Amino acid sequence: MKDNSAVSAKTFEGVWVSYGRCCLSDGFLDSFYEIFLDSSPEVRAKFAQTDFVQQKRALLKSLVFVIMFWKGQEFAKRAMEHLAATHGSKGPHKIAPYFYGLWLDSLIKAIRIHDDQFTDDLEASWRQVMQVGIEFMISRY
Repeated sequence: MKDNSAVSAKTFEGVWVSYGRCCLSDGFLDSFYEIFLDSSPEVRAKFAQTDFVQQKRALLKSLVFVIMFWKGQEFAKRAMEHLAATHGSKGPHKIAPYFYGLWLDSLIKAIRIHDDQFTDDLEASWRQVMQVGIEFMISRY
C-alpha cells in the first residue's frame, strides 16, 4: 500500500518510531504474549509447545515486515508471502482468520503499556498499518 502523501508519511513515521520505543522498553514482548495468551483459551492452546525465545525474535521481524509491507517495500511483500504460507490453512501454523483480531488488540494493549508517547492517533496509525498485513494474511488463508 504505497502512498507518498503527508498523512501516509506521518503514519509510517509514527508507527516506526513507536515500534522503536517499544523495542527499547523492557518487557514489551513479554507483555504482548501475556496479553495475547490471556485473550482466548484457543490462543493459549496454539502456543502450548512454543519456544518463546524464538517466537519473540520472529515477532520482532514480522512487525518490521508488516510495517514495511504497508510502506510498499518489495522485500516485505516476499516476507509476507512466506508468513502467509506458514500461517495459512495449508501451512504448519494454521492460524484461523479470527485470531488476527485478538492479536491486533493484544499488540495495541502492549504498545499502550510500553510506548510512553502513545496516543489515540498513534493507535489509529498502528491499526491502519497492521490491518493491511492482517488482510493480506487472511486473503492467503
